[in-house]
Amino acid sequence: MSTQLDGMVFIIDDDAPVRRALGRLLRSVGYSIECFPSARAFLSRSPSTGPSCVILDFRMPGLNGLELQSALAAAGRDESIIFITGHGDIPTCAG
Repeated sequence: MSTQLDGMVFIIDDDAPVRRALGRLLRSVGYSIECFPSARAFLSRSPSTGPSCVILDFRMPGLNGLELQSALAAAGRDESIIFITGHGDIPTCAG
């Protein structure tokens, strides 16, 4: 039996299978989730009124993860961000 947890997790990734897999995993442990195929799609949504976390692909076409992080900070939004990437390297992780 799954219990609904407080807060919302937003998954932003241009790879549909990654969005589906993360969404299934998080729903299976009780999180409410919303998925977006791009940073711009996420920015078109009204900000969440409760606690939230963003799982964000570092490298996407268009607005990338770092650019979205900057846009959220400039707008005064305080979502926690977890970056994911299939293209990581040491300089990116250390930067």
